[in-house]
Amino acid sequence: MFPRPIESLSPRAQWIYKLSLPIVLIIWLLPLVAVLLTSIRDPGDITAGNYWGWPTSFNLLENYSAVFNNSPIAHYILNSFKITIPTVIIAVSISCMTGYALAIYKFKYSVLLFFLFVAGNFVPFADLNGSGA
Repeated sequence: MFPRPIESLSPRAQWIYKLSLPIVLIIWLLPLVAVLLTSIRDPGDITAGNYWGWPTSFNLLENYSAVFNNSPIAHYILNSFKITIPTVIIAVSISCMTGYALAIYKFKYSVLLFFLFVAGNFVPFADLNGSGA
């Protein structure tokens, strides 16, 4: 049920794994890099369509100070913490109890139930309020 350790694979498979891991990591992080570059980019670059190129000028302090001075971002961050922290605590608590029960108590369909929980991670949540976000 668990994957084999990398050390138990052939040297060729280990080499492929060690080569592909950084490549996949870079591809995985590209959207985050794009957001970071856009946040310090001059507004003229964005309107000109320079999304992936190097910024013509870095406006780190100006852009971030504009966000904090011209919007109630602190209120939005506080609201996010009010929702996120209890949700994470409850989800982790229930997941720990479920994981313990599935690991300790062996019953007929325990592996199937485990895979159903894992498969549930791939189903997007339902947007019940219709906001689309």
